[in-house]
Amino acid sequence: TTISQAELLAGVAALPAGQNYLVLSVANEDIPQEWSNGSRYATITGLNSTLSSIYGNYYLDIRSMLVNAYNPSLPTDVSDYINDVVPTSLRAIVAQGTLGGNIGTADTSFSVNVTIGTLAAGEILTIDSENLRILVASGSTVTSATRGYGGTITPHLAGAAVSASNTTHLNTQGYTVVANAVATRLAALSGSEIYDTPDSSKPATIVSSKPTPPSPIASERS
Repeated sequence: TTISQAELLAGVAALPAGQNYLVLSVANEDIPQEWSNGSRYATITGLNSTLSSIYGNYYLDIRSMLVNAYNPSLPTDVSDYINDVVPTSLRAIVAQGTLGGNIGTADTSFSVNVTIGTLAAGEILTIDSENLRILVASGSTVTSATRGYGGTITPHLAGAAVSASNTTHLNTQGYTVVANAVATRLAALSGSEIYDTPDSSKPATIVSSKPTPPSPIASERS
């Protein structure tokens, strides 16, 4: 769901006087345009930088938190970390199944015995230690895919587990990372001890009193 500047502005303005709130950073998708070398990356990080400078303690950089929560033992997550996107292991699973037949390193079409969900263009398939991006799918057959989208290109045997993940939404583990970070920051804002920086990776500094929240201003992702 896209929230416009006006909607975010109205939402913050409608909060009861004295009630704390947080403005969360925008997370980039696992698509080439939003990877660290992509055409949209600077726009997203620039927006987050602006929000950070405006909201200070009331801004929370969940994007960086999620990126840094990658599993270094998973080649697919390592690729995501290099691309500076939310790791595959924290993204929502939209379909599952098993590989219908053996595929070699150059194969870009194959069948999947789908047991949960459906296959669709744009989804990221994880098979063994490789991520593939579906370009065209019809039913249980992937007719075109980008190999080596993440992880390592390898042959895969029939029966190998296949999972399809969303490029944007989080799974339970991902939402838990966000929920814990939000709860920690709100607890800090509710007391007299708050962070003097929106960068949660830095140590907290005690200030004498809670500052007045900045005037609400919002941005939307282009």
